[in-house]
Amino acid sequence: MSEKTIASDWLLQHATDKSGEVDRLNAESVRLWRQDTLRALAAAKEAYKLAKTQGYISGFAYSLRNIGVCHWRLANYDKALKALKEALALFKKLEDYEGCITAWHNLSIVYRQLGDYPQALECALNSMKLSQQINNPSSEAASLAAVGAVYFLLEDYPRALQYYQESLELRQRAHDKLGEGQLYNSIGCVYGKMGEYQKALECFEKSFEIAHELNDEASKAFVLQSKGEVYGQMGNFQQAFDMLNQSLAIREKLHDRASMAEVLIAIGKLHARQQQYEQAISVLYRALSLAEAANCKSQLLAAHYALAIVHKQKGDFKMALQHYESFHRMERSLLNEENHRRLISLQVQYELESKQREAEEYRRKTMELAEINAMLRKQAEQLFLQATTDGLTGVYNRRFFDETLQREFERVRRYGSVMTLAIADVDFFKRVNDTYSHQVGDEVLKIIAHILRQSSRVSDIVARYGGEEFALIFPETPLHSAAVACEKMRNAVATHYWESLAEGLHVTISFGIADSCAKKSAAHLLASADAKLYEAKAAGRNCVAC
Repeated sequence: MSEKTIASDWLLQHATDKSGEVDRLNAESVRLWRQDTLRALAAAKEAYKLAKTQGYISGFAYSLRNIGVCHWRLANYDKALKALKEALALFKKLEDYEGCITAWHNLSIVYRQLGDYPQALECALNSMKLSQQINNPSSEAASLAAVGAVYFLLEDYPRALQYYQESLELRQRAHDKLGEGQLYNSIGCVYGKMGEYQKALECFEKSFEIAHELNDEASKAFVLQSKGEVYGQMGNFQQAFDMLNQSLAIREKLHDRASMAEVLIAIGKLHARQQQYEQAISVLYRALSLAEAANCKSQLLAAHYALAIVHKQKGDFKMALQHYESFHRMERSLLNEENHRRLISLQVQYELESKQREAEEYRRKTMELAEINAMLRKQAEQLFLQATTDGLTGVYNRRFFDETLQREFERVRRYGSVMTLAIADVDFFKRVNDTYSHQVGDEVLKIIAHILRQSSRVSDIVARYGGEEFALIFPETPLHSAAVACEKMRNAVATHYWESLAEGLHVTISFGIADSCAKKSAAHLLASADAKLYEAKAAGRNCVAC
């Protein structure tokens, strides 16, 4: 019995209701998945330890799920499988259907990366069936996309397109911009394989616009790679190299070894098509090394085959033979599995139709339960918002800010990094209330909160500190960069058309900024930022002091 299985059994016997910090850490891990996978993994591991200590079963299960997701994003597939399987077992014991769906969905992704398509398809089908049973269109859309991805790898492009388009319709009805963007990229890839390049590029353009809007670096990398490959198929090599190199740079920042190997293989093939054999070989060996480190079978096969072709074209038949032998040795070991994949491809349509009929019958019988679950989820979301959000402005409240500042300062001190804190105060706010009414004053605070939030990054924390004061936490940000951001916010407030609220109204804001360098505590950092705010006020207001 594994250590994690023993731990989960212990949790089932020692459950408590101390869930707040574990839930916060798990939410932080999810927030960072696509931006900073290493930080996301660290948050998930902290949640895991705390949930185990407290006996908080659900939090423990979700921390395992998050650990699994982080590991597959880092191409640690064995660790990902172990964590996700343990999470799935716990979700089943808890009868947490949403948890089961996410575990199966991510297991499907891992098995795809490992080249185990039958297992990938089985997990995707399980996820789809349960999504339909509990009437969850968002999860059903993700499952449809997962099935489409397996068909894409089996080179059954018409069927892949069918599932991708069904998934896209569900995403659009649910107003899920992230999922919609990912589906446009997947559909573009299918069109690219089918030789319909203009349709492919149109889909990629839509996907990239959404990724840019959401500041989603991982999706940007996928789209850039897809565009690069299509440009390569079209013979437009310069644009192909530009797209692929941009994708590679993002993948390197995200520490995604398997995807880095995939991009490098595409770059190597482009060099070979231009008879740049030395560059091609150098790039392909780097891809091979990354694929070996990630234990990614599909990329290992692709790298060996590409190297065999390039060495043959160069005239180095000895090296070509070595890579052909490596390729065929791996291919033979997967031969039975490949035959099984083809069988699955022929059988899956009937299986899906059968499962959908069963799911429809079950859905009719469990509609009331689905409605109750939806109501409970909505209540839980509302409670979380009430606990962390300022009721007037919609940004985080003082309590959430205090907890986050302490946590971020401890993290900075532990890892030797840097953070910056800003305190902002609306200039002459009492005069606004006295002259134009408290109702106008409230609207001013709402607009300023919106400006601050719109002008900050996803990773930044914007909170109402009290009255007319706001506080901003800039993680992993030096003082000069935070000062530039605050100056942008100050200018946005000063140039806003305030007379739309009241004739003659003009509002400005002052900032005091301090970084964590040489600060002994979070309180010390806060006091330093506050002192700088007084300097800004003394300097005439409507400025940034740091």
